[in-house]
Amino acid sequence: MIWIGRLAVSALAVAAAWFSGAETPANSAGEDPGRTRTVGIVVYDTMEILDFAGPGEVFAASGDHFEPFTVAETKEPVLSQGFVRLVPDHSIADSPMPDILVIPGGGTRALRGSEAMMAWIDKAARHAEIVMTVCSGAYVLAETGLLEGKEATTWYGAIDRFRQANPKTVVHENVRFVDNGKLITTAGVSAGIDGALHVVAKLFGADRAAETAAYMEYDRWVPNAGHVVDSPENRRYALLADERLKAEAGQAVQAQVKDGVQVARIAAHDGGFEPTSIRLAAGLPTRLIFERTGRSICTARVKIPELGVEPLELETGVPRSVEFTPAEAGRYRFACGMDMMGGALLVEG
Repeated sequence: MIWIGRLAVSALAVAAAWFSGAETPANSAGEDPGRTRTVGIVVYDTMEILDFAGPGEVFAASGDHFEPFTVAETKEPVLSQGFVRLVPDHSIADSPMPDILVIPGGGTRALRGSEAMMAWIDKAARHAEIVMTVCSGAYVLAETGLLEGKEATTWYGAIDRFRQANPKTVVHENVRFVDNGKLITTAGVSAGIDGALHVVAKLFGADRAAETAAYMEYDRWVPNAGHVVDSPENRRYALLADERLKAEAGQAVQAQVKDGVQVARIAAHDGGFEPTSIRLAAGLPTRLIFERTGRSICTARVKIPELGVEPLELETGVPRSVEFTPAEAGRYRFACGMDMMGGALLVEG
């Protein structure tokens, strides 16, 4: 059964946090939590390649949920690890304020030594809904003062120095990321991928993050394999996740029971699957009938990985069925061969 990715919280606790004046994410109750977020990735000379490329790949591969761009002090090319040149999309003079700010690590003195760059980062970080650092990027965020009284992590080789330099921050080691709600810091280099996948799961559900990880063939990702702080912001995100799941359940198509077998038909077309969510009963034999109506290579193959069902090969206009009996209640995903599109099977006990 796939991990849902939520904290057990009550609406009362969330409401209390709001009325207490605690800081909350930028997407207020009146905004659409499913809206597309802009992702500003800070780039600079001497940054680590995977620190920016890892999160960049995650956000770019997560469908139309994110619009990533790069920003530097100027639009002059920056040099990563001495051999990769990158031309920034924006300079700090013309860059929009991103919904999500990503600060990669590397030789961060190039950032911390620039008064103009640090002023922009401080402004962008305070405006953003989520700020994520990778590796030594935590040093940059710490200089804004936003990590005081918070919890954080960084590259394993810099833990002791970071702890000494930031005595008002609780520093964790041996975790892939630390999530305060708005501020997320990750361990070194490849951990930025885990942090970015955690952001995807936090905003759009674990299924979307799992599909992204599968597309990237990033097999090491474990949902929630970091330290999630019990904060007002994270309680609110958990409440939004609960509301999203309830809304999905309300919109799900109920499978029809015929001769003791629950049956549902699913069309696979160029834009995805229809319907995208189906309600099933646990313990009842099930037949899903897929019919490919488009020409997308993605929809030529359907997978239902959490239920151990063999992948189903589809031909345009030829209905194909798969049969199984879901044993446990839960939320299971079905996806096209490249994991770029999918849907949910909501199994009720």
